[in-house]
Amino acid sequence: MTFTGMWAELAEVGRASTGGYRRFAWTGTDAVLREWFTGQAAARGMDVVGDRAGNLWAWTADPDAHGPGLVLGSHLDSVPDGGAFDGPLGVVSAFAALDLLRAAGQAPARPLGIACFGDEEGARFGVACAGSKLLTGALDADRARALTDADGTSMGEAMRGSLDVDAVGRDDETIARIGTFVELHVEQGRALVDTGAAVGVASSIWSHGRWRLDLRGRADHAGTTRMADRDDPMLALAAAVQEARAAAERAGTVATIGKLAVAPNGVNAIPSSVTAWLDARGDEADVRAVVAEVGAAAGSPRRGVLDRADRLRRRAAGPAGRRARHGRRPGAGAADRRRPRRRHPRRRRGADRDAVRPQPDRGLALPRRTRRGGRLPGRGRRAGARGAGAGVSSFWCASAWLDAPTDGVRVTTAGGVITSVEVAAARPGDERLGGLVLPGLADAHSHAFHRALRGRTGGEGGSFWTWREQMYAVAARLDPDSYLALARATYAELALAGVTCVGEFSYLHHPAGGGRYADPNAMSEALVQAAADAGVRLTLLDTCYLAGGPDGAPLQGVQQRFSDGDADAWAARVAALPAREGLRIGAAVHSARAVPADQLATVAAAAQGRPLHVHLSEQPAENEAVLAATSRTPTALLAEHGVLGPDTIAVHAVHLTDDDVATLAATGTGVCACPSTEADLADGIGPFRRLADAGVPLCLGSDQHVRGDLLGEAQALEAGQRLAGGERGCFPPAALVTALTSAGHRALGWPDAGRIAVGQRADLVAVRRDSVRTAGCAPGELPLVAAAADVTTVVVGGRVVVAEGRHVLGDVGALLAAAIGALR
Repeated sequence: MTFTGMWAELAEVGRASTGGYRRFAWTGTDAVLREWFTGQAAARGMDVVGDRAGNLWAWTADPDAHGPGLVLGSHLDSVPDGGAFDGPLGVVSAFAALDLLRAAGQAPARPLGIACFGDEEGARFGVACAGSKLLTGALDADRARALTDADGTSMGEAMRGSLDVDAVGRDDETIARIGTFVELHVEQGRALVDTGAAVGVASSIWSHGRWRLDLRGRADHAGTTRMADRDDPMLALAAAVQEARAAAERAGTVATIGKLAVAPNGVNAIPSSVTAWLDARGDEADVRAVVAEVGAAAGSPRRGVLDRADRLRRRAAGPAGRRARHGRRPGAGAADRRRPRRRHPRRRRGADRDAVRPQPDRGLALPRRTRRGGRLPGRGRRAGARGAGAGVSSFWCASAWLDAPTDGVRVTTAGGVITSVEVAAARPGDERLGGLVLPGLADAHSHAFHRALRGRTGGEGGSFWTWREQMYAVAARLDPDSYLALARATYAELALAGVTCVGEFSYLHHPAGGGRYADPNAMSEALVQAAADAGVRLTLLDTCYLAGGPDGAPLQGVQQRFSDGDADAWAARVAALPAREGLRIGAAVHSARAVPADQLATVAAAAQGRPLHVHLSEQPAENEAVLAATSRTPTALLAEHGVLGPDTIAVHAVHLTDDDVATLAATGTGVCACPSTEADLADGIGPFRRLADAGVPLCLGSDQHVRGDLLGEAQALEAGQRLAGGERGCFPPAALVTALTSAGHRALGWPDAGRIAVGQRADLVAVRRDSVRTAGCAPGELPLVAAAADVTTVVVGGRVVVAEGRHVLGDVGALLAAAIGALR
């Protein structure tokens, strides 16, 4: 692939609405970038190695046998709203350079490596170059694990599930592989432009330090305090800012005050304190002089009080040095080679903001070695504080669904939870949400891998049972890598439709050819990571599937990968799944035909206190087979063995007797309708209005993802009942919203989600009222006409996952096409 082709693949990943990039450590966007890097390396036959700090290294040959090697590359992460070329230029150009060498018939004498460092910019955890500092030991592993982001999530929590957090730290084996490091970096100044040069080579590195200024004054009211009576620390700050520029110009260095914290930070309040951060770079003596002059200016008695100027980090400057054979200085050993450095082009002293820092790692950490084409192992769900990704924020909704549509609603959130809801005017800093804002939608029944079947099984007739054979063919081709890619794209599609929580009914457990994965829960972990990448919460309904029919017939073909052997082994495997933020671990009985009657009680006991779901009476043939084998309907059989109850959801429930309806109501069991799937597979129309009248809670699921539109599922539920009963208004809009939101979340084990109310999770979905589908619609009837295409903004736990109709992962259609195409 050409440079242009590679660049185009990266162009939309992590692009913000501002036009810049937001590619931060340990996020879904970061996972996409790492997967792209691994794919490019695999396409060139390179081995991909992950070090103890999570940096990625792609090698043309074994550096342990033939090294140390020549390393090219850079990083793929960004600062907030960062530029396109800062970092990715070095990675993409490295692959392109290797392609040109090979096209010319040239082979490097030593192993050639391409590095993708992580957390270079430090945008999330506040320490730049965290990966390379961990690699070289410059950053203490305990300190790194304790670093927190703005939401209180520690780096250790973010790493957990992706690598052995206890083993994070200096990696001498990796260090010894680096002989020479060369980075192509975009110039961040005008030196090359002014001299008319296309490329420059740096000869030395400036020292770089950061200091904190704590300035104190006295808080007073801006309107009543006379100027002569004020003790305003902003004056000291202004003097410090002016002196930083003047002193830097005198010394020939650079100095910046670019970050402030002001208290109380009110428009009409004189501050009581100001904290400012000074970044200064230059020769060591010059930098010290600048810092001293800035401190003196801020500490002038006329201007305020300087409490302290604390140095946050220091590094000594030094010449680049002459390089001997293999790019090392004479006599230099591993201690020197561990510190690849960047150079500012053509200048002895430059303002390259990446200078003097060892190359870092960005993002998801990896185990020791991943062979070519292999999956990035251990991409676990990002752990963190509730509502990870969300600090304190406020949203002003033009209209919001409380108990009914309400105009002018202001919602404040903190830590991913709604802290206030008020009918009020918008305030400065509020994020404005137009249209009608609904609570987050819950997809209570998903089979993510069925998404690969959309538009490929319905053209030649058939039945549920012939469709099942086509589904089995897809199931046979999936492994943890392809499952992750497909589920990630599928969940992102659901997020675009307003879904903030997914219930994944998962029975793909083991390798298609038999045996077990090294991690018996590898397929489940792929789903967990997919949901994290897509920015939605997940309830993993780990499914017990043991038999080929209610008569206990053995499983055949691909069905064998569904089974753990017996219910006890299933329960033991599920018990090994670790709990994480954003994840509920539930359970499922695939159906009354797939779990023998004598195993049902074991499943029910293991699921105690968790969501428990079951396919129920989807097809008449299922009912007939169970009745013939047990003399009971599926509903009666499940009730007899303790499967039904308030924590249980019966999925489909299409072909029920009157006694079945009464049993579901009496046990408090809920029902999940999947109208688009039930229509697509010719299941029939379930007695959903009758179930609701009996007091059975209803929720909705996308099941085989025929539409990818949960609002459409609600409309199909109403339409089906109208067709079956001959009356309109079987489910009023308010009942549909409940099924889409709070009832679905309760069914998945998230009772604190699904309503716009104090204490609920901060999940918001803005739906247009001016599209070709919704224009002229009364707000209260919007759920009857709106579609997934009308969703503009989706907030999950206070974090914006969809903005202006675009997912943070970028082009979801392209992700789907790639994931499905890989299974053909």
